[in-house]
Amino acid sequence: MPAPSVPENECAFDGGVRTLYPGYFALVMATGIVATGASQQGLDVVADALYVIAATAYVVLAVLSFAVAAESTAL
Repeated sequence: MPAPSVPENECAFDGGVRTLYPGYFALVMATGIVATGASQQGLDVVADALYVIAATAYVVLAVLSFAVAAESTAL
C-alpha cells in the first residue's frame, strides 16, 4: 500500500498538529494526580518518574498548542 501523499508546502507532521485535541492535557493532569498519590504513599521513585512524564508531556503539548495557534493566526 503506497504512503499517503503530502502536498509540497506541507509536512506530514502538520496534519496531526492541526487536529490536536485539547483533552490531551488531561494526560498531564492525571499523571500529576497519580504522582501525588504515589508520593503520599512513599513511592518516591515512582512519583519522581511520573512527575518527569507529566512535565515532559506538558511541554510537548504546550509547544504543539502554540504551533496550532501560530498557524491559525498566520492564515
